[in-house]
Amino acid sequence: MALALRTAAPLKPEIRLAQALSEFEAILHDDEKKLFRTWRAGRPPNVSDVMKLTAEIDKDNRLCFGRCFGPRLTSILETVQQFSSVVDVIVGGSQSPIATSIWGVLRMTLQITVKFASYFDNLSALFMRIGRSCPRYGQYGVMYTKSQRLQEALCDYFCIVVTVCKKAVLFIRKSPIAQLSAAILKPFQSEFGPLEVNLETIADAIREEASLAFKQEVALEKKEASRFRAWSSLKTATEIQEAKKFRAQKEKYRFLNACSTYNHQAAWKRARKVGESTRVFAHADYRHWIQASTSSVLWMTGILGSGKTVITASLVQEVRIQFPNALLGYFFCSHDDAESLQAKTILGNLARQLLSLLSPDTFASIDTVESVQLDNDEIVSYLHKLTPQNEQAFVIIDGLDECPEIELDKLFSYLPKFLQTSHLFHIFCSSRPDLHTRYRASLQPQLHLPLPVENHEIAQYIDSALEDRLTTGSLCLGDPTIILAIRQALVEGSRGMFLWVVFQLESICAELTDEAILTALQSLPKDLPETFDRVLRKLAEKRTTNPATCRKIFAIVAAAQRPLTLDELREAMGVVPGDTEWDPRKLINDIQMAVSHCRSLLLIDEEDSTVHFSHHSVKQYIVSSPEDPSTRQFHVELPEANLDLGEICVTYLNYNVFNTTLTRMGNHAAVQPQAITTAIVERAFPQAAVSKVALKLLKREGGKDFDLGARLQEVGFKERKRENYSFLAYAKLFWLFHTRQFHIRRPATYQLWLGLLSKNDMIGLLPWDPEAWHGQSERGLQWAVENGHDALICEITSNLIKSNAGLPLRTLQLLIGVETKHLQLYPDIHQCAAQVLAKYCEDYTMLSMLVDSGLNLYQRDEKGLLISAVLEGRTQVVKALLRRKDFAINKRDGDGMTALNHAAVRGDEEMVRLLLSREDIDVNSFNNARWTPFKHAVFAGHKEIAKILLDHGANVARLPSRLQIYHQIYH
Repeated sequence: MALALRTAAPLKPEIRLAQALSEFEAILHDDEKKLFRTWRAGRPPNVSDVMKLTAEIDKDNRLCFGRCFGPRLTSILETVQQFSSVVDVIVGGSQSPIATSIWGVLRMTLQITVKFASYFDNLSALFMRIGRSCPRYGQYGVMYTKSQRLQEALCDYFCIVVTVCKKAVLFIRKSPIAQLSAAILKPFQSEFGPLEVNLETIADAIREEASLAFKQEVALEKKEASRFRAWSSLKTATEIQEAKKFRAQKEKYRFLNACSTYNHQAAWKRARKVGESTRVFAHADYRHWIQASTSSVLWMTGILGSGKTVITASLVQEVRIQFPNALLGYFFCSHDDAESLQAKTILGNLARQLLSLLSPDTFASIDTVESVQLDNDEIVSYLHKLTPQNEQAFVIIDGLDECPEIELDKLFSYLPKFLQTSHLFHIFCSSRPDLHTRYRASLQPQLHLPLPVENHEIAQYIDSALEDRLTTGSLCLGDPTIILAIRQALVEGSRGMFLWVVFQLESICAELTDEAILTALQSLPKDLPETFDRVLRKLAEKRTTNPATCRKIFAIVAAAQRPLTLDELREAMGVVPGDTEWDPRKLINDIQMAVSHCRSLLLIDEEDSTVHFSHHSVKQYIVSSPEDPSTRQFHVELPEANLDLGEICVTYLNYNVFNTTLTRMGNHAAVQPQAITTAIVERAFPQAAVSKVALKLLKREGGKDFDLGARLQEVGFKERKRENYSFLAYAKLFWLFHTRQFHIRRPATYQLWLGLLSKNDMIGLLPWDPEAWHGQSERGLQWAVENGHDALICEITSNLIKSNAGLPLRTLQLLIGVETKHLQLYPDIHQCAAQVLAKYCEDYTMLSMLVDSGLNLYQRDEKGLLISAVLEGRTQVVKALLRRKDFAINKRDGDGMTALNHAAVRGDEEMVRLLLSREDIDVNSFNNARWTPFKHAVFAGHKEIAKILLDHGANVARLPSRLQIYHQIYH
């Protein structure tokens, strides 16, 4: 029988999945089986069920008030929920119970294991890691029915997920002694690590298969569209319906992507992990807002560190659970993510969330979206058009204080439009009081909910936080009664600030003796800046601290336009500006430890390994001028930090290794240990493995020239080509932003920067065609003007001057835009404008555009544009120039002659009258020979001009007596 089983054909993926589900059910107790079967027979889970389940998990987990495991589980739960929905809606039939069974497996596993705190910590972290790479509906949903291989891969994936759940439950079923033995002999990572790797591999395969299937389907669709009649006659009604469904799904996701692709969940998860707060849910204004039968606004305000973001994150979960069928859009503005602070990102992402659950048929009523991104007007217009009538919708926005004023003005010009429709919109805003005062008139009708300073939740948080730290051992006491003194000091000093409490807890736990703890309690900081000062002073006192390293980390994190991952930060820290040789020896070996040396001022997001300031107030403190001289070495100047990061990006992009490959070592090659470069070791091995290999080398097994290749194989590693440079994506996207104020005074990198402007071997490096770049690119100038890139404007205009080439109309218009956009100007821009003005004197349309632009055309006007126009008799040019009131009409040439002097000499009566029409004309200006316009007219015999000058106040008193007689003659 065993032989027959081994030689039989492998089971189909869907059968293996059904078998795994049966095996999971078999290990359940009778009451659990009954509940599991009820879930399996029920409806597929919806979006609200995800938040409902995570809320139940956090409610059951009483380990710590301030810690929530639910956000760790969100991604994997959403993946299972989406799979259940797509199978139920698109496929139906026999597969639907299987899909709902997977949800039941995960739900049952979490409910069983949540009671075991330390084990659940590891398990939830595992599910969090799985969730990072798990296939999402947007990646495969449209193609699910089109690809058999895709269906099989998804079955394989969820089969392993069920296996993970079964192993997790079986461990809990063991006796305590058996659990201890298993934990010692086969640790958690050893038990689940291989399954985790398999899941990641299959997830990659699913994405690749979905992408391939989509491309094939699009190609087939185009081919068949060209011969639609013949195609439709050969297809069955079912096939035609499936084709229509595919097109509808495709158009829906193209539209949603045109609204936004920003990941709004990351900031919400970070906020939920901090804790939970329900303090506003019992407030009368909150109840009135959430139960309102007409559109309304609730604006919550609170002081810095009062817990507004935690409250808002809890509100998102509460709304989703309480109103499962309502439309919901939420957004958390993040101080360290510039994209999240743009009105377009906020509006677009809210629209995507509000419309994402609508049927694809809903989007058939709109015109095909051709643009990659919609503008704000289009987003709001489509939102109002597509939202079902009388549908209830919630819009929740937190962190508005972080947005620049110009973006807030845009946002609050559109949000009121949500309230001016027949839809029922509940809008919730959270900010500090000053922002509410400035914009409250924009959103009406409105309820204001100010958070009181007195907050009973702070005392609860302190109790739970102290309990957690005592349990985990992070707070060690000699005298147990001291805990009461700690609690009292924290409650009395908090003054409504959760953030203040968090930092004091970290500081107290760092003390080594009871005496040090009591001393710290006697002088607790009164506010956050004083708290941060204390953290930095303690940082400077530690022997293990390298202030220069900490400061560089602070500078990079502060200047970065989005949160950097640990790997990105590690590579950025290793860059020496101007040195284009990639040297892995300069990389920090343990970047996580380096970040931890910055203590509580920085935190690492456990889900995506990004580095953040623990609060936006920390960043504000770090980039401000220090009040305590002892902390000066840690503070940074943000403009300088921005330029430094620009140098890092420019140098990184000039590394000469991006197109190189690392030679793969033969399986049995005997090599000298010193021939193995540090680069290979750094790239191939995790730190623990590097240490293991180093120990092998230290022991020198087999003599000096032992087979290191075999030894590496023995410990389970192979050299591999480095396929991705972590910092490359950031550098390519933001190098231009960080070099806006670049200048030649940074000689180490300026020439490298110039080289990147014409580099064409890196896709996506430039926002214009590198082939068209010759230092005078119109596209480059347009981009520079629109994005305020002063250094690029300076470089292009300098090249334009050197070329002496004629400029097209569009380029001139862009130059005009430089000043009208209030950019920092360079003298070369004015010189260039003055030169091109002289070239276009014959083109009245061009001339008028330049003159009326407001551009300072005369700062470098050595030749005298007006004088030149008078000498050439260009009346229209003079008229155009005189329209500018700031024009220096009395400007002199090298002989001291003004335009009026020259007009009088030439006898150009019309020109003289034009010049005299300006009230600021100096009719008695004289040249280097002390000749006035009147004297020139007299000697040249221009009697009418002399009369005109006399009528306009020409002074003859200072003329020689023999000339004064002309006053009598002409007057």
